[in-house]
Amino acid sequence: MKSDIDILIAGSLETKRALAVKMCLLGYSISEISKLLNVSDGFIKKWRALYNKGGAVCFRVCYKGRIGLLTNDQMQSTLEYVKSKSTFGLLDIIAYIRDTYGIEFKSKQSYYDILSNAGMSWKKTEKINPKKDEAKVILKKEEIKKNSTTEKKKYNPGNWSF
Repeated sequence: MKSDIDILIAGSLETKRALAVKMCLLGYSISEISKLLNVSDGFIKKWRALYNKGGAVCFRVCYKGRIGLLTNDQMQSTLEYVKSKSTFGLLDIIAYIRDTYGIEFKSKQSYYDILSNAGMSWKKTEKINPKKDEAKVILKKEEIKKNSTTEKKKYNPGNWSF
């Protein structure tokens, strides 16, 4: 379990990088720094080398993300459209975005995120499973009941022998 200090240290990647280098400069060993900051030896060596080469600028996190395929306006109108429906499935959102904006995401996760942002779960878009077969459910319940009584007969906690 992480302590409060571990959580604070993990809070900022830039801080962790700078601390590792500063501790190196103060004479701490790499193994001590590794234990204190919960990082690998390679992490420390990498950031020490980058600092020696380019200074403190190297600690900044440069990744800014990528521009999404949908604009903010398109995303808002998509969310409003999805919210206006009582049920909305994965295939529905794929078709809507493809037909409306001519965009297809490579990963289904993008569609799941849109449904989630609209307050829907892609797993629970319908209250009742349309493929539910009542006969199969009854058979399965009987099978489970039969197997559980068979298991009870095999195990008898009253018979102890040494």
